[in-house]
Amino acid sequence: MQEYNKDTCMNTMFDMQESLQNAIGAKRGTICPNTWNSDIPDKHRTMAIESGYYMMSTVTELFEYFEQYKKDNYQFTDLVKFELIDAWHFVMNQLLYLNIKPTQTIDWFYAKAKENFDNASLAGRDLYHIVGTVVEAMGEIYQNSSYKKWRTYETPKEDPLKLMVLAENFLLKFFELFVATGMTPEDIWSFSCQKNEENFKRQQDKNGRYYK
Repeated sequence: MQEYNKDTCMNTMFDMQESLQNAIGAKRGTICPNTWNSDIPDKHRTMAIESGYYMMSTVTELFEYFEQYKKDNYQFTDLVKFELIDAWHFVMNQLLYLNIKPTQTIDWFYAKAKENFDNASLAGRDLYHIVGTVVEAMGEIYQNSSYKKWRTYETPKEDPLKLMVLAENFLLKFFELFVATGMTPEDIWSFSCQKNEENFKRQQDKNGRYYK
């Protein structure tokens, strides 16, 4: 595992996840983040719809996060933290397929999320409330994307600068879950690296769960 570097690890996590998705795309002939470099018709809609698939995956992983949390007697065990990291990987996919990478460091997101969490009311610190704000922030991103299959877009709906603002707000909301779960930036890095390595092995190993 690479050494934790607070100045670069946010970018590195996104780069590792992008490499994984590009490797899967090359192996399976599917859409991947580097499809942005290809000349395909209706690219913005195609990529927004693909990003939306990972929104669904994120929501599913958040369900599994709560499921594990209940199984573990409402304790934030490593199993619970790994479920949140699974969701985090899909969060990164959502943004990568919209051609977005954050411009701020992990400490920047974590510090602001912790401040918001610490200053919130008791109800505002509730996990279900935080997930609700995460979903709301996700919805605003897609409201500003060309995701609708039934609509003809004269020009792509995406405004890169606006999407970046919305994406960083979304990440701040998601980072409140890390804070609430008791994970530090170093934990996020460590768990993410372990999960990324596992996911790469699953693609490369014939006995890996996702090989086929």
